[in-house]
Amino acid sequence: MRALRIYAGPKAHQHIEKNRLRPDDNGVVPGWHVAQNGLKLGALNRFIVSDWLATSSHTVLLVSAVIGAWLMNTACLADPLWALSRLERD
Repeated sequence: MRALRIYAGPKAHQHIEKNRLRPDDNGVVPGWHVAQNGLKLGALNRFIVSDWLATSSHTVLLVSAVIGAWLMNTACLADPLWALSRLERD
């Protein structure tokens, strides 16, 4: 069983198979969670923000609505790991 499923067109899929999925391959990240379910995946949120997107060498736009917008705005704060933890807790 795979932990993550990626849907991509043929060119993108070929690129990911060859090079893996890298933050520099992305210009826009659409909201990765909806409703309250986004708060249940705190470890994934923290990984995406601190370990993955933070290594990008260019600006990555974060786009979402509802709870996804709160998560993405929190990810843009000076200390996103602390802020995401507080958002989950509070």
